[in-house]
Amino acid sequence: MLKNLNLSNNKIQRILLEDIYSLVNAKIEGSENLIFNSLSDLDLSNNSISSINDLIELRFIKSLSMLILIGNPILKALGADEIDSQINL
Repeated sequence: MLKNLNLSNNKIQRILLEDIYSLVNAKIEGSENLIFNSLSDLDLSNNSISSINDLIELRFIKSLSMLILIGNPILKALGADEIDSQINL
């Protein structure tokens, strides 16, 4: 099961679940449910995420408990608590 996914330092501007699945599926045989039912930690540090709308699909990953956004423009606009509340971490 995939629990931790590090996508830091990739110039990512927006997260779409379809993209996460494609990236991981290229390396791991298994189903979409394997990824989205077990992923607990997602590191998106040092990317280009600037809006809560760029992260909104993450609310569908119910197992996600840690989201790392250090070095993204969104932290200048919104605090960590605001981000957590909007994507329900």
